[in-house]
Amino acid sequence: MCGTNGLFVGCPALSFCPLAKVDDSDCAEADGYKSPFRQWDERAAVRTSPRRLLSDGFSTLASFPEALVPALNHAVSDGIDETDRGYLKAQQLYRYLDFTTRLEHLVVNKTALGIAHGTIRIDVPDQMRFDAYYIYVDEAYHALFSEDLARQVRSASGIIPNIAATPEFMVVLDGVMAHHPGYENLIELLFVAVSETLITGNLVEVARSGEVDDGIADSVRDHATDEGRHHSYFRQFLRILWGQLSPAERRVAVDVYPKLVVGFTMPERTSTVLDLIAIGVSRTDAEDAVDELFSETAVREAALRGAGRSLDYFADLQTQDLRDVIEDQTETVFKERTRS
Repeated sequence: MCGTNGLFVGCPALSFCPLAKVDDSDCAEADGYKSPFRQWDERAAVRTSPRRLLSDGFSTLASFPEALVPALNHAVSDGIDETDRGYLKAQQLYRYLDFTTRLEHLVVNKTALGIAHGTIRIDVPDQMRFDAYYIYVDEAYHALFSEDLARQVRSASGIIPNIAATPEFMVVLDGVMAHHPGYENLIELLFVAVSETLITGNLVEVARSGEVDDGIADSVRDHATDEGRHHSYFRQFLRILWGQLSPAERRVAVDVYPKLVVGFTMPERTSTVLDLIAIGVSRTDAEDAVDELFSETAVREAALRGAGRSLDYFADLQTQDLRDVIEDQTETVFKERTRS
């Protein structure tokens, strides 16, 4: 997973973007599949990186870059003190870490297991099947160090995480599945392909901003570098998957893919409202601010910018550029979620 919903859009940090660092020269080819894991033992974070620890004297002001904390980019937070500013940054970090943990555990690793054990009913090259074990280990480690870091921040700051019981991406994913009974497994495979091929350069910008604690920056950098290999893997998996779908399955895939892109980028509106209330903003003002920050237009633009290559890969498989339908699907998903 490269990035997280409602936080990261665009790719301004291409100079370090892990997606620019994975090329065919580092891939072993077999049956048309080019494995990006040939040097996994020498490069994977779980093999090469130490446990990331917060610096002595950690400050919540160093939790997250201010530009990536929506509540701090609205007039409603003008004039707040450093304690409240640090609170909002810490909550945004908690959301990023929780999103990572849940996505890896609940969705991506379920698919990785299915590929590794051949239970997804998609015929993949043997090396691709074996490489799913690498992904499983990587993602489990990402979940582990994300939870570890969240616990460190809570211990150092005393701030209790304000985390939704069910993240937005899971709500949208469940809703899409409910609308297409019998295609749940396909939809989950497509969602993993979306999550693993989204380009979100601001993930790297967290590490490069100079605003965050070294332990956080190093953790994000570890994650981003691993995800470059996963991106290469699922780009190829998407091609293999498409080649084995029936006409009916392809129609479903074309219908749901843009919805999944929008769902992945849906922000955590309720949690942001509660963050603002916690620092003394009235509920009315907090809700108005969130409506402005997370408008339908903002969500649509985030989906289009964040999913550029993912949409390109899907367009290469069939004739329709799904950018043409992102606007309609954004409106559909946005209205469903804002009514709930």
